[in-house]
Amino acid sequence: LVSSVAMDLGAFAEEVLDAVAGICGDAVVESHTQASHVLDAVARRPGANSRELAAVFGVTLEQFEHCRKGGTENTKNAVYADLCRSDAIYTWNVLIQRINSAAHWREEFREMQNAGEGDTSS
Repeated sequence: LVSSVAMDLGAFAEEVLDAVAGICGDAVVESHTQASHVLDAVARRPGANSRELAAVFGVTLEQFEHCRKGGTENTKNAVYADLCRSDAIYTWNVLIQRINSAAHWREEFREMQNAGEGDTSS
């Protein structure tokens, strides 16, 4: 019998955006280095599951792991090592896009909330 607890995506998004603010000093990620620090912070949190994190960000577990390793792979095969590096770069770009989209959506949601609170025409 396998028991599974569903991930609270709203709380997770807030945790990620809080990590971004703490690491980047802003609500957006601007570089691969920042993306790798955010990814590391999220992956090290208690109860973090690499497979779930990869799924939430919309990447494969292998891509997620290539990022966590900084795009380096312990291999003598130069082609495979280059593929891992390229995969990590692509995945960091995906992470930057997804994190920045979440920050944008959060701001739009807050603006809608504030506009709704200011509406007294009922």
